[in-house]
Amino acid sequence: MQEERRKHPRVMLRWPIVAETEERIVHGTTADISISGAFINCHSPLELGKIFDLIIQDVSLVDCPLPLDSSIRISAGVVRTQDYDPDKIIFSHGMAVRFLRMLKNEHEVISTLITHTLQKDRIDWREEESES
Repeated sequence: MQEERRKHPRVMLRWPIVAETEERIVHGTTADISISGAFINCHSPLELGKIFDLIIQDVSLVDCPLPLDSSIRISAGVVRTQDYDPDKIIFSHGMAVRFLRMLKNEHEVISTLITHTLQKDRIDWREEESES
């Protein structure tokens, strides 16, 4: 069994994103996100090592205690790409990205959303358990 190497909690949050480089624009959706990176489902992932501007859209639609702008812009880099493989349990094309640079406010928003989602999931799980 492979050892977990992540330093930060990762949560399943689905946000539409745009990945912008000088050469092209890729549209996709976050599959999961942490304070240090995300996995993005997309049909045409960027190349491994590519640095790009990641725009997370519609952040304001998330149920969160913070007042939010409609989007967040982060400098990110591709650390892994993934293709659909019918022989494995991999159902989507996409890319794993590491966040390289973000403003303090953007860091606070992502951190708060992750914490809020983890707490909400914990409450929902306990509520389901008590209903059984």
